[in-house]
Amino acid sequence: MSAQFILHGPHALSDLVSRRLSESRHWWSREVDAHVDDAGEVWLTGRVSSYYQKQIAQESLRHLRGVRRIRNELCVCGDGLISATVKSNSP
Repeated sequence: MSAQFILHGPHALSDLVSRRLSESRHWWSREVDAHVDDAGEVWLTGRVSSYYQKQIAQESLRHLRGVRRIRNELCVCGDGLISATVKSNSP
């Protein structure tokens, strides 16, 4: 059974996405950015080392409450370390 998080306030989904990406033990990427809009759409951009990591990034967010759609635009570009950043359109 996976952990459930309760969302409060306009930045809660961004915070939740950021936490999930930074807590993932599957990261070997150079840079991953997540942009979250008010409608619950998440854009993943940046670089990862393999197609497996690209899929893991997407799947780690798929079942989060509030995520309605994920646009995975990660580039598979080789080895590196993660730097997760989340941006939000919310005021």
